[in-house]
Amino acid sequence: MDPRQADLETKLRNLEKLLAPGVDAAKLFEAAEATALALEFRDTDAMIGLEPVAGEVIEHARALVREARERAVGAGVPEACLAAAEAIWLARDERRARDAVELAGRAVEEPRARYLLGLFAFHGFGQKKSLEHSFELQQKAAERGHADAMFELYAMLSQGLGCKADVARALEWCERAAEAGNARAMANLGGMYATGSGGRAADSEKSVYWYARAARGGHGRAAATLGVMYALGSGAPRSVVDATRYFGMAEEMGFDWRGFAEAAGVDLHDLLRVTLAPPPRAPGGTGKLPPLPKLPGAPKAPGFAAPATAKTRAPKKEPAPAEPTAMAAASAPAKKKAPAKKKAPAKKKAPAKTKAPAKKSRRA
Repeated sequence: MDPRQADLETKLRNLEKLLAPGVDAAKLFEAAEATALALEFRDTDAMIGLEPVAGEVIEHARALVREARERAVGAGVPEACLAAAEAIWLARDERRARDAVELAGRAVEEPRARYLLGLFAFHGFGQKKSLEHSFELQQKAAERGHADAMFELYAMLSQGLGCKADVARALEWCERAAEAGNARAMANLGGMYATGSGGRAADSEKSVYWYARAARGGHGRAAATLGVMYALGSGAPRSVVDATRYFGMAEEMGFDWRGFAEAAGVDLHDLLRVTLAPPPRAPGGTGKLPPLPKLPGAPKAPGFAAPATAKTRAPKKEPAPAEPTAMAAASAPAKKKAPAKKKAPAKKKAPAKTKAPAKKSRRA
């Protein structure tokens, strides 16, 4: 039997056992999420050229996952309630907005629940809009370590939304959010170091470092920005290989990198002489991610191991012309070809001495 189908059927048998009366609802929800993750992978099988798993097995698995999730929500499992609230919010289902507020409220002590409720309050989703209440909820979630709530505080403090504007505090929360793994905060830090804003001195190495971490965290615009930097040699070494790799990441994330790159002045006709590398995928997918730029002394976040960063200094030590890229090959030799100094010897081949023999021949 196909190992993929065997794995899915094993998960199904486990789910069927846990759906029996009297079983721990938390364990049931955990099994349902494991099965749902397997289904997500099966959905991508055709994209990578694999034969699809039997349709009846897939449909049966989806039905059991729905049943298990509903039962876990009914039992009040916090994670199940939050997952259901998030699904309603992501769909922007106004008809079930009040349900989302009620579901998140069941786990109100969880930082994730307060973050969600803060979003609901900010947008008036399922309740009366209140920026002040939103700020209060996000602050509580951020203080408990929720990275996305930290970023919300940065945004609100920057603009004085629901609170008094405080740029210094805002920037502190942005940095904390980036260090905690929020991709938007990482992208913002990358921009600050690129432009020398936000109270930071311009630093291209730190800019590339944070943009790269943001790209790995799923930020399409950060990936496209890095692509532009490498394509133009602006803020990063000029490299078509790295440019196309990051543009591939942006495309994988659904970001319109072509329009973005053209607006920034990238010549796509020249760039695409090199075939786009297969777009790197997020952890859990296939394909290799580009090395994370090394930044001495920079904070490390979970998922970014030291070996991955240690490899990045080697390319920087190599001269740019040695890199096998179309742009480098086209530009480097052009500077070395036939300079004016090399043509000088050609003019010295006909000095006055060469005319002397002509005079002697006339005397003869």
